[in-house]
Amino acid sequence: MFGFSVSEQAQKLYEEGLQLPIKFLKELGAIPDEQMPNYVWTDAYMQGFFLTFVMQLRGFQMNGQPLHQPSQKDIEVVAEVFRKYLCPNHWDEVRGAAKRFQDGDAPDDWSIDDYGNACKHAVNVVGIMFGTLAPEFHNEPEIIEAKRRAQSNDVGYGEATSFYLFNIYVDNRISYLEKTEP
Repeated sequence: MFGFSVSEQAQKLYEEGLQLPIKFLKELGAIPDEQMPNYVWTDAYMQGFFLTFVMQLRGFQMNGQPLHQPSQKDIEVVAEVFRKYLCPNHWDEVRGAAKRFQDGDAPDDWSIDDYGNACKHAVNVVGIMFGTLAPEFHNEPEIIEAKRRAQSNDVGYGEATSFYLFNIYVDNRISYLEKTEP
C-alpha cells in the first residue's frame, strides 16, 4: 500500500476488515446504533480488543501475517481507523485512556487482565479469519460456540466463524458493561 495516504490506508483497512464485523454486530443488535457508547471505548477490554484486532488486520493486509513490530506508519493508520471510523465521537477519550495506560497512569477500574484477555480474543478472531489459529485454541468455549453458530447457519469455517466469534466477544463485553455502568 505504498503511495497511499494514511487516510486512504485507514479507509481500506476499515472496509476490508472491520466494516462487515461492525455491520454484523449492528444487525444482531449488539451495537444499538451507529456509535457505541463512550464507556465502551474507555473500557480496558474493548480498547485491547479493538486495538489488537485492527493491528493484526493491518499486519495481514500489509504482509500476510500478524503485525509484531508496528512501524510509525502502522500506528498512524490504526489511529486513523479509530479516529475516523470506530469512535469518531469518542476519539479524545480513547486517545487519552490509551496515553494514560501507556504512561502507567490507568484509572483504578482499568484492568490489565481484561486488556490482556481482550488482546488474546482479538488474535483468536483474526487467526480464524486467516486460518492461522493454533490448534490448541480451537477447543475454547467461545470458539466452539462460534463454529456451532456458523454450522447451524450453513456457512463455512473461516470468515463467517470469525464474525460470530467477534460478535460473541464484543457482545459479551457490551452486555457486561451495560450491567455495571451507573
